Amino acid sequence: MGVADDGNGPSLTEDQRLRHELVAEKHAQAVALLREQGLDCWLTFSREGSDLLLPFVMGGNYLVGTAALLLFADGPSVAIVADYDVSQVEGAFDRVVSYSLDWQEPLRTVLRGGDPSGLASTTPRTTTASTA
Repeated sequence: MGVADDGNGPSLTEDQRLRHELVAEKHAQAVALLREQGLDCWLTFSREGSDLLLPFVMGGNYLVGTAALLLFADGPSVAIVADYDVSQVEGAFDRVVSYSLDWQEPLRTVLRGGDPSGLASTTPRTTTASTA
């Protein structure tokens, strides 16, 4: 399937458009569940494609570096990814923060800005919820 060009550069293929729609729908469902459960943020960690939720959270199957993918009940969705993974999450998140070496400081900065009191997190083998 080819890529259409509307004069403003290449537009999405049908497959890409459908994938973006699915991810937007899954993000909306997650936000509704966060609100229902009284949580402020869902944080998904991934490293080297370790999380089976990636297709639903970002629309792709694989991230190479460590990533922190955040959905806030009230606020923009944020992906913190290695600089070489940025293209994998563009369009799926409202804000993309890239890092070269350290992912922890950008994560702390984003969490301080969102100030979540209740946080659900997904790691490759577990899912937990906590409130502050």
